[in-house]
Amino acid sequence: MKNKKYMSFVLLLGLLLSLTACKTETGSGTADPPTSQLSLYIPTTYSMKYEEALEMFKQQYPDVEVTVTRQEDQNYETAREEYVQILKNEVMAGKGPDLILFSDEFEDVYKTMDAGAFCDLKPYMEQDADFWKEYSKPVLDGGVYKEKQYVLPLSYTLPLLLSSQENLDAQGYTLLESGTFSDFTKSIESFTQTDSPCYAFDADNLTLWDYLDYSGLDYIDYENKTIHVDTDAFRQVVDAYKRIYQQKKENPLQLPYVYYRGLYTLKNEQTLFSTPYSSRGSFGVMQEVNAISGMDKAPVISAIPTVDGGLQANAYSCVAVRANSPNKQNAYNFIKMLSLKDSSSQDVPIYDIPVKTSAAKDLVRIYSNKIRNPIEELNGLTYPVRVVPGEFFKQYGTVLDRVTSCSLGTAQIKGKLSVTAQYLDDCLTPYLNGEKDYDSCVNDLKSKLSMYLSE
Repeated sequence: MKNKKYMSFVLLLGLLLSLTACKTETGSGTADPPTSQLSLYIPTTYSMKYEEALEMFKQQYPDVEVTVTRQEDQNYETAREEYVQILKNEVMAGKGPDLILFSDEFEDVYKTMDAGAFCDLKPYMEQDADFWKEYSKPVLDGGVYKEKQYVLPLSYTLPLLLSSQENLDAQGYTLLESGTFSDFTKSIESFTQTDSPCYAFDADNLTLWDYLDYSGLDYIDYENKTIHVDTDAFRQVVDAYKRIYQQKKENPLQLPYVYYRGLYTLKNEQTLFSTPYSSRGSFGVMQEVNAISGMDKAPVISAIPTVDGGLQANAYSCVAVRANSPNKQNAYNFIKMLSLKDSSSQDVPIYDIPVKTSAAKDLVRIYSNKIRNPIEELNGLTYPVRVVPGEFFKQYGTVLDRVTSCSLGTAQIKGKLSVTAQYLDDCLTPYLNGEKDYDSCVNDLKSKLSMYLSE
């Protein structure tokens, strides 16, 4: 009888281990053996990325049977909502496709990782180290949580600062090539006053969440479930943002209805820099840079540094593997195809920055040469363009080399504030408006964020 019970226990234990293969894998540091299957769900919003990578995968792994489900809804908005529900209902329940491609579909990707929805990809990457050596390690490390690579960023954005040397000289501003977030905010302080004729940048869409993200402050510690908002560094960032907020509120920039707001403000010497929100990278940057050259001015580029003097990226396009996927090796191999496709997107413009460093630097040169037609504005205004001088590309490469960290998450999802951005807005707006004192607002924020982390 005891032997039967023992055998039953062993069988049960074996079943449980097989169902939690991802945990066994990460604990042993070994990857699962390959299978002959791969299950993909191709949402409308990412169909181009998937389809091109799929062709590459089939050529390289012809023996793998790929089961593909394509989203039927072709309307971007409704298709995206459907995809969000699939991620919530299936992936979080351990169902669905082997691979998950996302940008802002998860309300809080850190909580998703903490819930064990994704598999640790570190064992697969370690046995494939040569492939990843050309990719930005600080950006890849942004997907590491509790020492496990749950998420792989494929592309990212930076708080880039675009201007022309002539514009900066006219305002008496010297571009900082090094320094900290505090150094930067002090350097632009006179341009963030309500009576300044020239603003630092157009902050129309800049949120407090964005500014804190640029600073690199880890004010929410998901791993240890602690909140760090009652520090001097946090207040310095909030106060720096408060100046921008009050300037925007009391004396907003007067602009016509235009799409390229940053270009318009630079052309009319209303700002030091194009807005960091719109200048994400790659094609979008080169459109503005070629237009600056078309104004017979010398384009310059920098970025907002962190509190430690580094540069924080924000992951834009990310990919993960379902925790209990039976086809982890094949899913990982498909990720490599996705990363290669993002790194060679010459014909279809991308507006974010590929994680492969050499590709990120090469693409801006390629795009600069491809942008030949004048940029047409919504109000009929046009900007002539001109190929950019080589010095600019050295500056751009230097900025990319400064990246020291990468965050996940976003300030806005479909035009609405994300959960953490909403808490910041709810709790600190009374301070920004001068309606409540700082300490009471921060205590309220700490209480709400602590409760949120414990949920």
